[in-house]
Amino acid sequence: MASKLGLLLSMLFVGQLMFYLGDLCGIQMIYSTLDSISVSVSRMVATHGGLDEEIVSYVKKSSGANVVPVDESAVPEVGEIYAFRIYKEYKPLIISNSTMEVTLTRYAMIGYIN
Repeated sequence: MASKLGLLLSMLFVGQLMFYLGDLCGIQMIYSTLDSISVSVSRMVATHGGLDEEIVSYVKKSSGANVVPVDESAVPEVGEIYAFRIYKEYKPLIISNSTMEVTLTRYAMIGYIN
């Protein structure tokens, strides 16, 4: 009887661990996707001179994420460093009851092309 109870309790802990690992894998997948998109967005920001509708729709279409400038009042000029945030919401399985936001902040130099 005690071994069956021990098995049930251990399965409960194993189940929680599986959900926790699932959350970590989900967050890592979102982070990797956003990181790869940020390289393309940095290049586009450098050539376009800032964020525009084309870049926002590209990010939304390719990864389902949103992109916003860090300082919305700044007007970018050639040679300045432009900061932007790419973020996507994630509904975790067990880590939190509320929706989490996975966010990356990246920088691009306006007017710089390889």
